Amino acid sequence: MARETETKLQRRVRERMALKELKAAPLAESLGLNNSFIRDILRGKTRSPSAENIAKLAAALDTTPAYLQGEIDEPELTSRKPVSIRGIPYRGEVAAGIWIEVGEGVLEPDEWLPINPLPQFPEGSVYCLTVRGDSLDKIAGPGTTLVCVDLNESGIGFRDGDLVIVERSKAQGGLLEMTAKRVRAVRGGFELYPESTNPKWQPVTFPSRSDTDGETVRVIARVEYILNKP
Repeated sequence: MARETETKLQRRVRERMALKELKAAPLAESLGLNNSFIRDILRGKTRSPSAENIAKLAAALDTTPAYLQGEIDEPELTSRKPVSIRGIPYRGEVAAGIWIEVGEGVLEPDEWLPINPLPQFPEGSVYCLTVRGDSLDKIAGPGTTLVCVDLNESGIGFRDGDLVIVERSKAQGGLLEMTAKRVRAVRGGFELYPESTNPKWQPVTFPSRSDTDGETVRVIARVEYILNKP
């Protein structure tokens, strides 16, 4: 394929490999990947690698998945605090209809995703949640991992079409429910729409148009990756 028709992923992987004097097959083998994985990227056969594999490759090339995939133009990891060598933590579950008392499940995480596919964000802003139940079953079944970026910690926002983590509270903030919903722009705000086959789960308006039931709704994180169980 002519260089002028290369995708950003092809070009940037090739350039970073040249900079570090790395060869495709040995690099792939060192990462525990199929020895054709990197060659397929360079040939344009693979255009959307999995989050886990692109994160491994980016780390080996001293850059970020966002740079390799053309989402940002800064290749170096100089402006952010280094991420934990343990990867990123699991911080609980997302499950519509299940309310928990505030204070439950706030212990230090004992489960970690061994990679961080989003090293461009500040340490502490990236974490995992596990899907429970069927409130997201169109795109993520029970046991699926959602890799999330905290809006406050990272300073990012959300847009029409994003999948976000929604926190609802009631009983004067004493009970919390945390779910994942799709953002849809509507007049006056957003509709938070359930990606579910179960009609029990209904859209939620944001900002909330009524607080007569004492509930509040907050969008607290944006889902960047869905890691389905093998």
